[in-house]
Parts: sequence; structure tokens; C-alpha cells
Amino acid sequence: MDPAFWLERWARGDIPWHQPEGNALLRRHWDGLGLPAGSLVFVPLCGKSPDLAWLAARGHRILGIELSALAIRDFFAERGLEPRRRPHRLGWAHEAGPYCLIEGDAFALQPQELAECAGFYDRAALVALPPAMRGRYAREVLGALPPGCRGLLITIEFPEAAHPGPPFPVGEDELRALLPAFAPVLIERVGPPEDATGAGSPRSGSAVWRLVRGRPR
Repeated sequence: MDPAFWLERWARGDIPWHQPEGNALLRRHWDGLGLPAGSLVFVPLCGKSPDLAWLAARGHRILGIELSALAIRDFFAERGLEPRRRPHRLGWAHEAGPYCLIEGDAFALQPQELAECAGFYDRAALVALPPAMRGRYAREVLGALPPGCRGLLITIEFPEAAHPGPPFPVGEDELRALLPAFAPVLIERVGPPEDATGAGSPRSGSAVWRLVRGRPR
């Protein structure tokens, strides 16, 4: 999926994946990871999600990556923050308080840039990618996280033929095949609300996974 697709969606405000109130499943399950305050938490394709602020309020430092400068600008502006903008290998880094949001391509990240991450949170990255790109994301983005890094990954589930995506459904078998090094543990599955279409897809449910990065063999 071309980066221009996402930049155009942000430019015209066509962002149905954005959750202005944040994600209730994150709030329900994050503390179960047991990450200490001060931990660096990686959030890929972070957009302007209020989940970043919720994680920061738990005492974490946030490392996000996002293609859209508009999304990053909006995130800081909505919190009354004026970030320091500095050149970064991938483009620009925007920093204020506990946040470092990198304006750039997540697929270009290197393991050394994620080496300090103790946690991660993926609600809108894996499900944003078509099947042909998900293996690469698992290898090159989540696979660049250090051993012991633990986090939550939220997928959506609906009949694949019901909606062309994005977002895309990711089933249990596929997830386990994509991320064997993370030993996925299903901690909750939520069916679709009676009156909801859910993130741009018809009657979508969600699944919450606990992942821990194992040591390479």
C-alpha cells in the first residue's frame, strides 16, 4: 500500500480508524503487562491517537512513528504542546514531554532505534496492512523489537469478503503464523456491538493479544 494513500486520507480527514475517545481494550488490559513507569513504549502507525496520552499518563515514555506530519501536528496541538522538531534519519523527530513521534516510514526502522523499548502497542498498524505486507511488517517492524519486549496487539475480525479494507481482518491462525517469536496469547475476544459497523467495516469484532518477544534462536 503506497504511502501516498495514507497521506491523502489524512489530508482530506478521511480517517475512520481514529478513535477520539481512545481504546477501551487498551485501558482494560495494559496494566496486566506489568511494565514499570518510565518504560519506553513503541507505537507503530500511531496517528494522533489519544492512546499515546493515556500511556504517557501511566508513566511511560512514548516512541511513535507515523507517515503523516498532519497527524503528528494535530496530536501535539490538541494537547497544547509545542514540540521540538529535529532532523532524523527517517525524516523528522517531534519531541515534547514524554513523546518522541518520528515522521517517517516504519518499515525503515532499524533494531538499534528500538533497542530501548520495553513495551509496544499495536491497534492500527497490522490491521491497516493488506495480506501481502503483513509478513514484512512482522519481520521488519515488530521483529526489530528487542528480546523481552512485551505489548498488546488488537486485531479486528469480520468475514473477509464483507469489506475490502483497510482495515483488514486478521484471524488467529494467521497471527500465530506471523508472530511465532512473540508466543501470542489471546486475552479477550469481543463480538461486534449490536448497532455498530466498527472502524469502517461491517459488524467487526476485536481480539486482544498479549505478545512477548522471545530471544532469536
